Amino acid sequence: MGTDENGKIVNFPLKKRISAQLRAYSLRVYLVRGPFGEELVGQKIFRTLKIRSDQTLEDLHHAILCAYEREHDRSYEFYFGRDPYDPIDSQHICREEGLNLGQTASADLGQRSAISPQTPLKALKLSEDRLFSYWFDLTEQWLHLVHVLSIDPVDPSEDYPRLIERRGELPTSIFTLLDKKESETRQLDDLLEEEMLVTLVGELQIQWRQQLEDQPLRPQTELKIALNKIPAHWLEAIAHQSGLDLRCTRKERIKRLCKHLLLKDTLVDIWRRLPLSSREMLSWILIEKNGWAKIQSLSRRYRPDPDLSWWWNEGQIPESPLGLLRFHGLVYIGKTREDKRRVRIAVIPVELRQPLQDIINNREYLDDLPALATPGQSSFSLSAQEILANARSSPSFNQKLWQGLNSLNLKSFLAVCPYREDTESFYIYMLGRMRRNPKAFTKKDIREFLQRIIHGSSEWNRLAAYKFGMTIFNERFLEPALYDNSKAIQLWAQRVMKNPQERLF
Repeated sequence: MGTDENGKIVNFPLKKRISAQLRAYSLRVYLVRGPFGEELVGQKIFRTLKIRSDQTLEDLHHAILCAYEREHDRSYEFYFGRDPYDPIDSQHICREEGLNLGQTASADLGQRSAISPQTPLKALKLSEDRLFSYWFDLTEQWLHLVHVLSIDPVDPSEDYPRLIERRGELPTSIFTLLDKKESETRQLDDLLEEEMLVTLVGELQIQWRQQLEDQPLRPQTELKIALNKIPAHWLEAIAHQSGLDLRCTRKERIKRLCKHLLLKDTLVDIWRRLPLSSREMLSWILIEKNGWAKIQSLSRRYRPDPDLSWWWNEGQIPESPLGLLRFHGLVYIGKTREDKRRVRIAVIPVELRQPLQDIINNREYLDDLPALATPGQSSFSLSAQEILANARSSPSFNQKLWQGLNSLNLKSFLAVCPYREDTESFYIYMLGRMRRNPKAFTKKDIREFLQRIIHGSSEWNRLAAYKFGMTIFNERFLEPALYDNSKAIQLWAQRVMKNPQERLF
């Protein structure tokens, strides 16, 4: 709906109802209050309409809607009391509000309430200079004051309702501005959440690498024992780049890797793919240091190793000399005792030392130089670079990490944060968030979150997970608790199943 160049409101769903007794009301509709800024306070904004006396208040509502060029039809009310702002004397409501009230409620309102589609203007006995109010959108509450300017005979050549005067533009609702601001804030929150995820993964990655490299490792470690000490996804990455079948158990995978890495053809193939820097480091550890070296000595000779990659099976292929040796299963890092203190060492498994030394001493393989990488080319995926670049370890940063968990999406948290002993505090913190506002999370994500705690947490944390799960999923969630390893959890679950009153505690 809209108006043409003559001010006529077109496409208006009304039938002509012209009679010799009909009158035309000239109504000036002032916008006097609404959710707009202070800069428009005191300005005159109005629309002047002509409408026939046999047309209804709903017709007037649609005419005002078109005159103010509003895009959406919302609920509305007309008030005709002695005070036009007071609904006590007479109230006319839209069809939808009437349906919401119902017959009983409508009857209780008495004669002072009516449904606007059923009320023609002539039934209101309007007089010149009369004032009444029109409220549009009962949520945002746009208030209009309607002034009856004149009452004239109907002109048969004109169509009604008709827009005859316009002054001032309809101001933008602050709710619209807030929605826009909220949308921008949401986009910023998404960026902050993405940064938070990158930071969280980077922080955990550093911790996991440090814990892995703190494990005991003897200078004369065998290959099978060394492989047993690395995480499953590292085994998967080593097996994948070696071309081995990954569909087997961890024990079987280690067995196949041991057999595969001891083959001369395998070691020759790895040697040919190693860059010169990794070859030099391998030769120094093997020949100069008899198969193992302190990390401190290695760092002094070749600079500290910058590699912090963790997800080898997801594109984080190490690119440092030592990182590539580890990625191919030739070198392992751990701690050993030396003079009553523990030092970190890099070890080549004893079974690999002689075969590798034969390859190094063979002139044929020594002259077989690897292809040079394109300058600036990195084997890291972009996400891995971002993760490593954003990783920090300072106390102040850890404080920001906890603050960031307050806005972290649960699904994203589950995707990047596995449940481990070092991440248990993160999970308990997130559980506190879920208790405070469970409706902010989907039941699917809550179930997965609680299942992780139940399958790998301490007794009291498992009990907290069961209790919270019961409030979300009812008694069905308690069935595993009846068979929990903890006797206290079993007894609690039995009491709850037998006595519903226990749920209050």
